[in-house]
Amino acid sequence: MSSTDRSFGNRQAQTIRLPEDHFDYYDGLAAAENLSFSDWLTKELANGRGLPVPDYVGRQRRRKRARELSRSKDVSEYSEEDLKSA
Repeated sequence: MSSTDRSFGNRQAQTIRLPEDHFDYYDGLAAAENLSFSDWLTKELANGRGLPVPDYVGRQRRRKRARELSRSKDVSEYSEEDLKSA
């Protein structure tokens, strides 16, 4: 069953089972890229098969990064590149 959301388009929910240590590794990679596990997996699968990465993956990352920066009282710890990408 697919669901429709105006900002994400049609998507299909899927449950997957991974060994715990694999999940921990992948989840760490997702966190390092400031992505949810689901968005990271979507990106990796698309890249691995030569498909376009959905636009919402980048939007979600930018929104999350902007929230993090707005919560910071001292933005001096961020590089200019961090501030531009938010």
